[in-house]
Amino acid sequence: MNLDPTTEITFNDLTSSIRSAIEFSMKTCTLFGFTQLNESLKRLPMLLVEDSLEQWIDFTKQLRSIARNNRLIGEEWKLSREQLDKLRQYNKANLLLINCLKLAYVSDRALIERSLLLPPDRGVHF
Repeated sequence: MNLDPTTEITFNDLTSSIRSAIEFSMKTCTLFGFTQLNESLKRLPMLLVEDSLEQWIDFTKQLRSIARNNRLIGEEWKLSREQLDKLRQYNKANLLLINCLKLAYVSDRALIERSLLLPPDRGVHF
């Protein structure tokens, strides 16, 4: 899919991207042992461009429910000021690492990129 902002994205491109994202998510769930999330994603219907608007609306509701029930996505987190500051620092540090990685020569860039945003207990050990 072309990510140039001046290029029009078709519904077919969007459908393909959604399918790819869900397939990638299922592989990631398998890798990290998120069995319940993986099973929920497997039960999600893969829609086609020609499916009805009602089917797409139902699909989005199911996807939101899966995200909310399995990963606390969509919930309002009540973070303290200190927690918000730590989250901002974490994000800034990761952006710095990503920018440095773009400039650096490394033997396995993909491995580093895949493990960058993982929690410490799930990260790849070098």
